[in-house]
Amino acid sequence: MKTFEHEVLFFHAHNEKTHNEMKASLAEWGMAGFAIVAVHPAQDKKGFNGYTVFLSRELIDLKKNHEDAA
Repeated sequence: MKTFEHEVLFFHAHNEKTHNEMKASLAEWGMAGFAIVAVHPAQDKKGFNGYTVFLSRELIDLKKNHEDAA
């Protein structure tokens, strides 16, 4: 059975700098194998606009894969 790992991130997105920071961070998460599942517009406690981003990646059972290869 497949199992998954999930992360939830919040990004401020009120100017070009914060958009670029969001893109760079998401690129790093992507390199770690995570994919974006959903994006939801959100506000933080101070009312700043941003995005809540939901990420997921499949966990690989190395022990099972090793047994299958044997």
